[in-house]
Amino acid sequence: MVIIRRQRHFYLMNDHKTMNKSTSLLKKARNQLLLVAWAILFLGELSYANPKTEKTSDIIYSKSVIFKKFHDPGRLISANGNEYWFHYEGFTFDNIKTWEEGRKLNLTYSNTKGSQLHDPISGTSARVEIPGSHLIEEITRKCISENGSTMGISGCYLQEYKLWDAMITRLLKELKASRTADTYKDIEDMHNLWLKYKEMRFKVGRSVFGNQTGTITIIESNARAVKAIKHQALFLRSLVGKHE
Repeated sequence: MVIIRRQRHFYLMNDHKTMNKSTSLLKKARNQLLLVAWAILFLGELSYANPKTEKTSDIIYSKSVIFKKFHDPGRLISANGNEYWFHYEGFTFDNIKTWEEGRKLNLTYSNTKGSQLHDPISGTSARVEIPGSHLIEEITRKCISENGSTMGISGCYLQEYKLWDAMITRLLKELKASRTADTYKDIEDMHNLWLKYKEMRFKVGRSVFGNQTGTITIIESNARAVKAIKHQALFLRSLVGKHE
């Protein structure tokens, strides 16, 4: 009987320890959840206190631009002398004329929005054009500077080709939404003929250069493809009539 009582006492003590351990784990888990909830609320307050610009999930490229001055109509000059042209959509004249020199802006590129300047303070954005250049080309230059191998450079040109192709798709949608049905039908017919021309151009390229050897030919092939599609993308941009 004494042995049985001791065994019961031993089991009770173990059950009590197990319950204490479980309670401790539950308290620890509860405290961790409270900490996470507090962190979410705290970060949410920070986000509210520091308004951000319009979010675009597919931003490919981003860099800071320091505002220096502004000329009407729609020409912004940065501290390093670069010019950015824009329509008064997003940035209004009444808003931008209040900006002081040194204001920090963000220049971004995405497949859905194109080239944009963002003003974090007002939360506004404007599509921009950089005279004599395009952000897609800047993306490629940056890519090549970071990937000096043959396959790396070839990959950069392949990426550029895809960016111009995505730009064409976006511009066609904008043209369809902003032009009459008859006008867009002409644009669509023109573009379909260009697609046939592009395929023939690529076919000729394979026939003429396909037998060449050496890894450099991979780069040259992708560079030629970029040149072909870039021309069409920029032509469609001119039809849209908005800065890009």
